[in-house]
Amino acid sequence: MKKEKRQLLKNAPLNKRIFAYLIDWYLGWVFTAIPVAYMWTLITQKMEINTDITLFEHPYGFIAGMLGVLFGILYYYVFPLIKDGQTLGKKFLGIRIVDENGGKLNARALAIRQILGVMIAESSFILAGNYIAQMVGMITIKEAGTIITYMMLAVFVISCLLVIRKQKAIHDILAHSIVVEKTTE
Repeated sequence: MKKEKRQLLKNAPLNKRIFAYLIDWYLGWVFTAIPVAYMWTLITQKMEINTDITLFEHPYGFIAGMLGVLFGILYYYVFPLIKDGQTLGKKFLGIRIVDENGGKLNARALAIRQILGVMIAESSFILAGNYIAQMVGMITIKEAGTIITYMMLAVFVISCLLVIRKQKAIHDILAHSIVVEKTTE
């Protein structure tokens, strides 16, 4: 039965994956920035959007960063957990995340894919990952955050190459997942 279901699956085309990533990058950035921008406005009384948590006085930068990461988890993990493996970008483009057999990805595998893979390892362009790197720099030395950012960028580039060559990013390999076109089964 599982083999038959797997054969019915159609890998999501690369262009749909790229556009879904761009949509999710933007929406995830906005959603992740909400608590940080709100805290900045409350503390400084300035009506400007700041997403650099290192500009906050101690300990508010760390608190703002943690809230930002939490909002990132809501967008990148909780939303696809309750919406059939789809972020808003994937939903808009009619693709979804499933396990390698075509079934629903369980919560643990989705957490590995979305939090460990997308938000941490490959997150050089994701605001939540930027906050993680900034917080590491805040509790160690600033250069540590910069090094982590460059490492995230390297992992992101490798992941993009894997998607182009094998249809699986690093986060898909870690979670044993695939991205397919959504069917109406």
